[in-house]
Amino acid sequence: MAATASSATGDKPHPTSHYGGSRGSDTVDIEMQAQTEPVQAEQAAQAGELSPDDDDSKSHISEADFRDYPMGWPRFAREQNQLLNGSNHRRFGALRQRLLHYDEAMLAILEARLLELDKQDAVNDASQLRSLSPAQINVGGKGVEQTCTKDELMAEIHAIESRYCQRLLHERDIDQLPSLSRLAWKNLRENVERNDMFDQDASKFLREADDFITTRADGMNHRIEWLVYGHQESSRWMSAIMNMFFLKESSPRGSTMTSRFDHGRLKVMLTISVVLITIVLLLAPMALLYLTNFGKGLSVGIVVIFGVAFTSIMASLPDIRLDTVFIGMSAYMAVLVTFLANLQSQCQC
Repeated sequence: MAATASSATGDKPHPTSHYGGSRGSDTVDIEMQAQTEPVQAEQAAQAGELSPDDDDSKSHISEADFRDYPMGWPRFAREQNQLLNGSNHRRFGALRQRLLHYDEAMLAILEARLLELDKQDAVNDASQLRSLSPAQINVGGKGVEQTCTKDELMAEIHAIESRYCQRLLHERDIDQLPSLSRLAWKNLRENVERNDMFDQDASKFLREADDFITTRADGMNHRIEWLVYGHQESSRWMSAIMNMFFLKESSPRGSTMTSRFDHGRLKVMLTISVVLITIVLLLAPMALLYLTNFGKGLSVGIVVIFGVAFTSIMASLPDIRLDTVFIGMSAYMAVLVTFLANLQSQCQC
């Protein structure tokens, strides 16, 4: 499902954000959905947002004409396939749990039935429990006689148990996929409702916000989506920066999107930001300790403050393990403590 971002102010529709791009390509975009009213479309063009009828010769999303795909499931699937933050799906967690419990109940019933047959064997012919030949047990209903062997029962148990184990493994794999954030889910739903893609009954599948996952497991996109989705509701200078440095100029004809943000530039910006933060965390405490004549208490306080900042940033990273945070914190604190000890020894000489 294509993720869309929208800010709602009053009753007026607002543009929604998309990550777009051809799958398998290094060129991807983040796109803003078109406003449907002519006046709003004109205002969007003046703000750097182009209408779907503009020249798409520079588009890196797809050369296909989106108008070939009728509004509804065809257009929805097409845009979702093209969007970098698309491929959002319901996990149907409650339904999968129901199926697992159903198989568990069936296996429990068959397990009890197998034990019953074993007890009958122990009474009728205990030697069968020690031989390689299957035991023939006559069971049946009123007036109807049928022969049920343990082999047949075991075959039925095997079929259900294999299906049950396969579902368990699938459950584990699905749980490893990243969940859709509230921002992305909100954008997805508002995009569908704004473009009237589905009728009321078909739109019900969007209401389970906590049941959505994405198969596009690019952690970088999750770290910048707050900037892409939230820039419309942020301060004016933030929107100006986004439009000035990251806005692209074209979109596929017939698409519900009008302007795009360059995903590559945003990725470079994120990389530079990470490098700068790393430099500050590594060099700033050493510079403060080396260039100033702080006392021992204040020097220890600087080490503790930067250690807490480093640990907090590490812990905020997505999918970070607790042991990784502990090892990183220990290494960082060891460097600062060693530097502080060497500095104190030099001062005493």
